[in-house]
Amino acid sequence: MEGKVEIKDLAPQPVLSIRIRTNMEKIGTDIGTAFGALFHYLGELGENPAGMPFTMYHYNMEGEFDETDIDMEAAAPTASVLESKGEIEAK
Repeated sequence: MEGKVEIKDLAPQPVLSIRIRTNMEKIGTDIGTAFGALFHYLGELGENPAGMPFTMYHYNMEGEFDETDIDMEAAAPTASVLESKGEIEAK
């Protein structure tokens, strides 16, 4: 299956994110856990997401995707730069 890849220049957007390593067997659970932690923290701060949450996938140095070792981030856009906390990074 071939997918279409688009490269777009976007305006800078502050986010909260959690970077995780997972695999195809655990990806659904791990993404759910990461987004749960992000939204819990947003609730603690009294903040709402400033847009649709998304995931980013990091490829290895050869530009390949290894479905047994997936390096990814779950992210939620924010209206301003917030504070990092534990595994949650403000970017």
